[in-house]
Amino acid sequence: MKEITLSALWTILEELMSPQVLWVMVGVAGLLLLLFAVAVGRRHGFSGKPASIGIRTGLVVSLVAMIAAPFLTQASFHNILGSVDWIALVIVGFLAFVATVVAVYGVMGVGRRT
Repeated sequence: MKEITLSALWTILEELMSPQVLWVMVGVAGLLLLLFAVAVGRRHGFSGKPASIGIRTGLVVSLVAMIAAPFLTQASFHNILGSVDWIALVIVGFLAFVATVVAVYGVMGVGRRT
C-alpha cells in the first residue's frame, strides 16, 4: 500500500469486522453525534451536569483505553519503544475521551435541563 486513503482505511476496517457490523457502528456514531448536536443546541453550549459527568466518565474511559490498548493488540508496555508508539497510545486515549464525552453528553443532554 503506497498511500493511506480513506477508501483504503475503510477496506481494512471491513476486513477486520464484517461490513454489517461496520455500518451499524457508523450508524450508532452518527446517531450519537446528532444527539450531541441537539444537546448543545438545546443547552446553548456545552455546560451543566451532563458535561461534568461526560468529562469525568471520559477521563476514566481514556485511562482504561490507554492501559488496555497494548494488551488488546497482543503486546505489552515493554513493546512500546519509540515516540511514535507513545504518540499512538496518547491518540487512542484522546479519541476514547472525545467519543465518551460526545456519547454521554449527547444521551444525557437531550433531556430536561438541570
